[in-house]
Amino acid sequence: MFVVGLSASGNAPATHYVSAGAISDEMAALLPCKSVTTDAEGNQQITTTPGMPEAVPALAAKAGITATKTQINALYAAIDVSDQEPFAALARLGLKMVQVPL
Repeated sequence: MFVVGLSASGNAPATHYVSAGAISDEMAALLPCKSVTTDAEGNQQITTTPGMPEAVPALAAKAGITATKTQINALYAAIDVSDQEPFAALARLGLKMVQVPL
């Protein structure tokens, strides 16, 4: 997976970052995942599964990482995990890839 900087204008500095690619079913079950469909009128319908924020602190502790439920809730509120293709998700969020000189 590649990590790419994003911003509303496509200009630096990056205000957000995207990492696109498949994740395991186990990881997806932990995260608040959005499923995006389009209705007959062409409007996007978004359904979100809540994930399992209550399980993450204990899993993190097993890996030697300290994470509180408050921190996990803040992280979940800040991320967007969806089944959309990357460019469709970026458009939905009003973001563009930051262009950097070669």
